[in-house]
Amino acid sequence: MKQDNPKYFFYYLTFAILVFLVSALILGGSYYWYGISSESIPFKRSIVLLALVVLYFTLKLIFKLFNIKLPEE
Repeated sequence: MKQDNPKYFFYYLTFAILVFLVSALILGGSYYWYGISSESIPFKRSIVLLALVVLYFTLKLIFKLFNIKLPEE
């Protein structure tokens, strides 16, 4: 991704932060709302897995925006 235009960088960063916050709210809210009753366990698992996948790709985007290199295994 080219970082020539700082306006687009700000838009990408804002989008990444918003997606991160929404998925964190989904992850926390699913435990809060559905954690008391144990009747809809597959539904809970799908929400948590979806939120974790969104968090993973959002963190990858943030690392790509800031050019953070993860250590190679």
